[in-house]
This record gives sequence, structure tokens and C-alpha cells, in this order.
Amino acid sequence: MHGSIVTTADALGAGLEVAIRVNNSFMRSVDIPIVAVRSPLSKYIAYIQGSQSGYFDVRPKNITGGCLSEAVTINFTILRGGEDA
Repeated sequence: MHGSIVTTADALGAGLEVAIRVNNSFMRSVDIPIVAVRSPLSKYIAYIQGSQSGYFDVRPKNITGGCLSEAVTINFTILRGGEDA
């Protein structure tokens, strides 16, 4: 399973990050979500904060020295884990 997340163009200060909950009915507690910023490059990083069945949390972070106000596109893939307990 893979897809994209597009944020709103809200202001994000230098060095700050924000939490985004991604609801996804394909996500199971044993799966592993992976994220990568598609655009704009070199201004943001993104990482997974946590995950459970039905959702995962992404944290995009502004890695520049200034405040940015632009939409960020984050690609994601869900790697299938073992069987649910």
C-alpha cells in the first residue's frame, strides 16, 4: 500500500514540526509505515512518530532557518508485517 499526503500551506517556523494523523484502513498494528518528503525538497524532513491498526502519525519538520508557508507532499508506503496477534 502506498500513497501521498499533502499538507495545507500553514506557516511552520524554523526548526519546528507538526503532528499529522493519517487514517488508513489498510494499516495493521504489525505493519511498518515509511515516509519521505517528495516536495519541496531540501526544506523539510518527515518521520513516523507512531502507528497502530487504522492509522499512523507523521511529523514533517521545517529544517530551514526561516518560517515557511507552503504545502508539503509526503509519500508513504506501508510494509506488511507478520500476522496480527
